[in-house]
Amino acid sequence: MCSSIDKLSWGYRRDIVMSDIADEAEIISELVQTVSMGGNYLLNVGATKDGLIVPVFQERLLAVGKWLRINGEAIYASKPWRMQSEKNTSLCYTSKGSAVYAIFLHWPENGVLSLKSPQATSTTQIMMLGIQKDLKWSTSPSEGLLIYLPQLSPSAFPVEFGWTIKMTGVK
Repeated sequence: MCSSIDKLSWGYRRDIVMSDIADEAEIISELVQTVSMGGNYLLNVGATKDGLIVPVFQERLLAVGKWLRINGEAIYASKPWRMQSEKNTSLCYTSKGSAVYAIFLHWPENGVLSLKSPQATSTTQIMMLGIQKDLKWSTSPSEGLLIYLPQLSPSAFPVEFGWTIKMTGVK
């Protein structure tokens, strides 16, 4: 997928307004959806005639870089899993080796992430990238794999948008 931080141009525009600029959440959402389907993601930055990247574009690139430092394990050298997403575009799957990653873009109101596709086994382990502890989970015949997300304040999470669950020992 090819995308541009400036939603209206692939080059530099002096008269750009903030509403024309993709925010961090939009960029990460496009990246995650593209990678989960086996695609490549190209993000254009319209530099000035002198080759400079304007500060607002720098901010977006740095934010995506910060997100990738935490969640890049689920992106770099990953492959599509047997299911690319739940019947919901805000959750996508990738895989690498024996690990399956569920990247969710909206935090569930009840703090419980419900995944219908992965099936737990006796060796299942579940953790959130950026949080160094295993998460509690259970299974439900109607809701699938239920993952109990950390009950932390928003400032305690390493990223503000697009969280990744790493699962091993799932089918």
